[in-house]
Amino acid sequence: MIIEIQWITVSYAIDVSKLVSIYADIYENDINKLNLVYKIINKFFDFRPSNIVSELKLDRPIYHETTSYGHFGKTGLPYERVNKVKKIQEFIKAYNK
Repeated sequence: MIIEIQWITVSYAIDVSKLVSIYADIYENDINKLNLVYKIINKFFDFRPSNIVSELKLDRPIYHETTSYGHFGKTGLPYERVNKVKKIQEFIKAYNK
């Protein structure tokens, strides 16, 4: 199953540890695929601010690496990792059975 995601928006509130809302827009009008996207987001991604800082190593200075040619597409930066792909693929296979 392939799901093309146009964008994902998350919202926070001060002193609330979980997200207030999650919005995903996919290219298709398929409620089952959209529900799967929400399940994947909730199962595999921890959007608590402290976890984002920890997981993406935002407390270390990386400014020099990101000052030229943009912030994305550079190997070695924590937000370029795709370390959850296999687990998500396994989840999708199990979900489709």
